[in-house]
This record gives sequence, C-alpha cells and structure tokens, in this order.
Amino acid sequence: MSAMQEIEKLLSGMSRSEKAQLLQLVVRDLGDAFPGIEASPEVCGGEPRIVRTRIPVWVMHIVGDSAYWTNKDRTIDKQDANVAIVVAANEVGAKYVDQQVYKALRSSDYRSILSKIAKMGPDSMSFSKGHVVGLTEVKRRSSTTFFRR
Repeated sequence: MSAMQEIEKLLSGMSRSEKAQLLQLVVRDLGDAFPGIEASPEVCGGEPRIVRTRIPVWVMHIVGDSAYWTNKDRTIDKQDANVAIVVAANEVGAKYVDQQVYKALRSSDYRSILSKIAKMGPDSMSFSKGHVVGLTEVKRRSSTTFFRR
C-alpha cells in the first residue's frame, strides 16, 4: 500500500475537526513553498527562480510588467511577449550591467554579432566564433574582442 493510499484510508476515519488540524499541520510544514519556484544558495545567488532554470523570479516580474505596459489590445500574444522580453532586457541591462559594457553591447559592431547569435534560437545555450560567420573584417576583429570579454 502506498503512502497516499494509507493517508486516504486514515482520512476516511477522521472527523472534520481532525482533518482541519491535519490541514493546518500540512500548510505549516509547506511554509513558503510555491509550485514552480525554487531557491538554493548555489544557483543564482540564492534568488528565487523558475524551477529547473536560472531565470530569477524578479526578471519574470519585469517581463510581465513590460508586457502589461506595452500591450495595446489587452490580450498578450507571442508578439507582445517578444516585445516585452526586449523591453525587459533593455531595462535589466540599463540597471544592472556596467554602463561601459552596456554601451559596447549596443554598438553597431556588437549588435551584428549578437543578431547572428540570436538567430540560433532560444534552445541554443552556447555559441562559438564559428557561429558568427559572414562578418566584415572590422566586425570580425570586433568579434575577437567580443569573445575575449
């Protein structure tokens, strides 16, 4: 008999008062657990994040806020979500990335490198110099600096 089956059997013999006490005990035991959110000191500096990702909850809050304020038709679709992600990325970059680095990332040289990387799609978690082909000589030199940083 599984633990759940044993619990169901025990519940059937309990009074409503006992069930309420049990529920309070379970809620107290779960404490601050939220489905879909986890936190551990070794990932993202202990910040709460989406389960099995490195996406902090506060980033999702910024994306959601961006989607709300940029949406025009009161229905958030895929295009609205993509716009919100770009707006949120710019907001996070402006707030948390060193301004010299942020300025370099927004330069035309780095933008062409980043656009080639972006075309690889969100499922690709890494890239190398080989992925950035077809650049002019000047942009190729910039890519060397880009990969060094």
